[in-house]
Amino acid sequence: MTGYHRAVWRARRHRYSATAIVARHEEHVEDVLVNVLYARALLALGGRFALRAQRIVQALLERSWDPAAALFWDLAGGGERPIRVSTWSSLAPLALPGIPAEVKRALVERQLLHPRRYRAGTGIPSVAISEPTFNPRWDRFRCWRGAVVDGHGVVARAPAARARLRRGGRPRRGLAHARRAPVRAARVLRPADR
Repeated sequence: MTGYHRAVWRARRHRYSATAIVARHEEHVEDVLVNVLYARALLALGGRFALRAQRIVQALLERSWDPAAALFWDLAGGGERPIRVSTWSSLAPLALPGIPAEVKRALVERQLLHPRRYRAGTGIPSVAISEPTFNPRWDRFRCWRGAVVDGHGVVARAPAARARLRRGGRPRRGLAHARRAPVRAARVLRPADR
């Protein structure tokens, strides 16, 4: 049984109760991005839901914020062990109004504007440039871990290009080359490594 099927089976067995799953199994993650999106949705509802959103913001600051790294970490298992992989999800709390200005400043200055972390010439990569999993080239065996650009420096819309090809149409210039683009972008993404 694959990990996905095991997770679905476990969720069904516990009647999709997150509380029951967390109480009985160590294989769970408290994801920063999911909590940010949940808090944003609660803020949009307003009223008493805004109080719950404030509690989520406080929990993110108390449990996930690492001032030394200037990042919010996902937490694994009942012991809430930090998953120390710098992805753009770690920057998502910038979208929350309750995050203190000094925390937001640290995220921007030490992460977004740092040339070896997220300041890439092609937008924000999915993982920090300094991460071992960062790959500026396309890899068909896993999710690509960098920024996608076409030959003109425009963010490629690969799903739209594939859909156009399936319909028998021709892709717009540059979109068909989205797979090769990260190789050209590698020189822009990692100037300090030359």
